[in-house]
Amino acid sequence: MVTSACRSESRAPGPAPTELAPADPVVAPRSVPPVCNHRRPFSDSDKPLVLPPPFDVFEPCDARSTILEHDHEAAGNLRIDRVHRWDTGGRTLLAALYYRAEDAEGKLLCETCRVAAHLAVLERRGASLVLVAGAHDTWQPAADASVHFNGRADFGAELPFAAGEVLLAVRTPWSSGAPGTWTNLTLYRLAGEDVPIVLEYRVDLSASGKGIEDDDEIMSRIVTEPRASSPNDVVFTTTELRCREDYASLDPAPICRPPKRLGTERWRFEDGRYHRIEGKPAPLPGVLAKLWGW
Repeated sequence: MVTSACRSESRAPGPAPTELAPADPVVAPRSVPPVCNHRRPFSDSDKPLVLPPPFDVFEPCDARSTILEHDHEAAGNLRIDRVHRWDTGGRTLLAALYYRAEDAEGKLLCETCRVAAHLAVLERRGASLVLVAGAHDTWQPAADASVHFNGRADFGAELPFAAGEVLLAVRTPWSSGAPGTWTNLTLYRLAGEDVPIVLEYRVDLSASGKGIEDDDEIMSRIVTEPRASSPNDVVFTTTELRCREDYASLDPAPICRPPKRLGTERWRFEDGRYHRIEGKPAPLPGVLAKLWGW
């Protein structure tokens, strides 16, 4: 019978054992910032809000958080709708129009029924966004205007104010239902850390003729005219346009009378605001009195 036996083999001595290197410290995973899921209000909730340079290094949620730090009435529910870069007085600012709480939610029958827009003006300072204090809210509908519609504001064309300064324009459309629509123009100036309203005026009125009379539009062209060593004047030139639909045509198109110039208004900046110094206010569309009793 063959049996196996353990044999001891002689080996050359090896190198002295070395000390084990201490284990690398366990590094905790870095916290990942939450994904910004800011949604714009109304039907544009699926369209991302894009901040213009140099604010594009921030997320919309950064702008939202900055506004929320100061707007306690929003109660955490705030959605920014539109943004606009505003270069004035040697500063680059970010103007934001936003809505609070239920105003930011679409309605079943009227998405923007009696919504109230708010304005915030932010500035980049280093790696942070800060709120420029004192941005006054644009025009808002009266609380009892439940039968009226719209109120979704947008930025309009800026207007030169003085050397190096431009006025921020916000246009808020409004509707009185079937009779017609109009737009409220609000002009802002940067004054240090304050953003006051310097002019607020109703422009671009439109009234329906109900198919009985021509539709009636009162339109305003807005320009500024320079003055020596003083802020520019604001000039409104108002025109009326009367149109009707050609329903006898297979492809109905509006048939309009020649535009009629109604007048000019001149506004001058004094004591922190613009005041009318020439002309009369634009009239209401005549069809409102004829058909609607206004």
